[in-house]
Amino acid sequence: MDVIKQASTVFFPEVIEWLKAENERDGTGFYCNRNVIERLFSRGDGLCYMVAGRTVGFVVFQMYIDGGEIHIIEIEPSFRQQGLGSQLLMAGVEALRGKGAKYVEVECTSLEGEALCRSQLFEKYIDPVNYKNEDDNPILRRYFSEWRPSPPNPWA
Repeated sequence: MDVIKQASTVFFPEVIEWLKAENERDGTGFYCNRNVIERLFSRGDGLCYMVAGRTVGFVVFQMYIDGGEIHIIEIEPSFRQQGLGSQLLMAGVEALRGKGAKYVEVECTSLEGEALCRSQLFEKYIDPVNYKNEDDNPILRRYFSEWRPSPPNPWA
């Protein structure tokens, strides 16, 4: 039976095992972010996708003042292309909405990640303070209402 559970350090060793294997096999994945993943797992700021008692995916996130950010979403390679990433992404979005987020933001570092987010109604967001150029990784946001931040004042 598939189930999504709150992340905790109990699930971390299994996740790190397949992240490390993916990194050693083809140099991809988020093994390089293991410290961030462990910290967010220890705070319960994430969710794990379980299949038959095995952790096959996770999402880690953080709540800010009025919005949330999804830092990492990853599915173990042999479980990809089954819709688990979409389910996990939306569970993370709903967790942040439940904490009071007006929007959820994600910085996409892969074309696959960007396609996943866009399929779930995320739209391009240009941060007026931190935007550098078109070569930056795209930031996508999903809003929970018609609310949008005010455009920057070009005269300020």
